Amino acid sequence: MKQSRREFRRIAIALFFSASILTGCQKEKEPKPPEPIQAEEPEKEQQNIIDGKDNVEITGTIEGLTYTSADGRISITLPNESWQCESDAEGNASFVSEEGLISIVRMDGVETVQSSIYHSPEEYVSYLKGTSPSMEGEVVSFENASENGADTFHAVYHYTGESEYKYAVSGGVGFEDHCYIISARMMTEDENALNEVIDSVYHCKIEK
Repeated sequence: MKQSRREFRRIAIALFFSASILTGCQKEKEPKPPEPIQAEEPEKEQQNIIDGKDNVEITGTIEGLTYTSADGRISITLPNESWQCESDAEGNASFVSEEGLISIVRMDGVETVQSSIYHSPEEYVSYLKGTSPSMEGEVVSFENASENGADTFHAVYHYTGESEYKYAVSGGVGFEDHCYIISARMMTEDENALNEVIDSVYHCKIEK
């Protein structure tokens, strides 16, 4: 009787240890929960552009339709997606489209500022005569102002003669010793396209 009890205990102990070992193995085989994946932050939509004139990379950036120049002083919202940056260097930038062209030019010197920021439609027309072979047409609108230490003007001219251009849209920002002139030439009579260009030129932001 004693022997059978001992054998029973021996078997019970063996079963206990076997169960413990199996349980331990099962715990070790349980897969670890996956580590959380950190979402990557979306990159800003910025684009380096190839200079259409010299075939070199331009360091200015474009987000949506808003172009910021390489030196950070010019910010212009382009009329639509058809417009592309052609050049950007030393404070000057130009943009082209089938609709026309836009150029932004920096000029230095007190006398240059005085002669380039126009105060009347007549002064503006005199400037256009030096840039266009055919001047037949009329000034559609002209305005000038002084604000935040800068003199500004904006104007629209409609060509009615045999010129390749249909409209000229101009703007200028003059500081004490330098100024920026924004000039657009339109090759279309389309009213929507014209309004888009006017909006771009009139709201071009220039940092001193």
